[in-house]
Amino acid sequence: MMTRKEKTNKRRMRRRRNKVIARMNYRYFQLQINWQLRREAAVNRMPLSETVEDIINYIKEHEQTDCLVVGFASVELNPFHTEIPCISPVPVD
Repeated sequence: MMTRKEKTNKRRMRRRRNKVIARMNYRYFQLQINWQLRREAAVNRMPLSETVEDIINYIKEHEQTDCLVVGFASVELNPFHTEIPCISPVPVD
């Protein structure tokens, strides 16, 4: 059977060990964040002006085939067409 003093010492040692482990985990966590930020900072990125220009060119090239811009050739080709029209309970002016 352990004495009261031995139990207290054991508790203190356990607390110290837990604090050390917590500090080590925190330090490791900080290192992981640091490494990740360094990796992200090293990524080569296109300038925004080039990216926007590429998006505009893509939109212009695919404008004629975009169903939302041109529309569907027939009702059968429209996947969103419903057989029953929506009826509004409130009259629209």
